[in-house]
Formats: sequence, structure tokens, C-alpha cells
Amino acid sequence: MTRDWESLAIGAVYGGVGGRPTAWQEEISAVGLAVMSVRGSSVSPLALNVVFHVPGEVISPDYTEMRTGKLSRIDRTLMVQVPVPDIDVPKNAVGVILTWCREAIDLAEAFALRRKVIAEPLDVLRGLVDDVEHVMLSGQRNVPRLRRLKE
Repeated sequence: MTRDWESLAIGAVYGGVGGRPTAWQEEISAVGLAVMSVRGSSVSPLALNVVFHVPGEVISPDYTEMRTGKLSRIDRTLMVQVPVPDIDVPKNAVGVILTWCREAIDLAEAFALRRKVIAEPLDVLRGLVDDVEHVMLSGQRNVPRLRRLKE
């Protein structure tokens, strides 16, 4: 099992300053802070670091689909990289980010099960994302309900 503070982490790489990267930064940071506040002593068979790659004027992700990154079998940690599309931040940005987190968990679970890093589903991580959604929608932050981002 992983240490509790490692169960789920949210990070980002910003390809510029100002404009869209700054707007995405506010929303991604809010989700990251919410994750830190709800994860408490949760323990997951795999620690997941979801890193959003936000395009900017300096650099943009050179990939268009979510992908797995560094895996440590010893520490049971995995990074999933999420390319943020080069669009204005939608009104339901937190909902979109949470959807991407759920998709990252699905990808990580399939990846880790296939490689026999874990033997059980990542339901603890799904529960954390559900808790974040509840916290952010319960009046602690005024965020519209989840809707999928239309491509």
C-alpha cells in the first residue's frame, strides 16, 4: 500500500504566462487544493499523480491524448499526463477537470492491472474525486454540475 499523502495528487505544467494558462491554473489549483483537503488518510494500491499540460505561448503539449508517464513498481506510483486543449476555459472548468481526473484513474487502473502492479481496482481514488466534486459543489465553491467537454 502507498502512504496516505500519495494516494492522489494533482499538478500542472504551464506553457506560458497570462491568458489561458493563467485561467486554467486557477481552476486546476482549486481542484488540487480540494484533493489535498479530502484525501486525509486514504490509502490506495497505487499512488496517482495527474499532471495537466496546459498550452501557452512558449510551449504546448506535443500529444493529444491522455497518457501514462513514469511508473515506479517499488513505490507503486504512476503519473498520468493530461493534455489540456487550446481552448478558452469553459464555465464548467472544474467539472471538466474532474472528468479528466476520472479518465486518468481509468487509464491508470487499466495500465497497472495489465502490468500486474496492482490486483484490485482504484476505487479509493474514484471516491476521492467524488468527494472533491461534493465539496466543490456543496457551496464551498460555486461550480456548475459536471458536463463533458465537447470537442
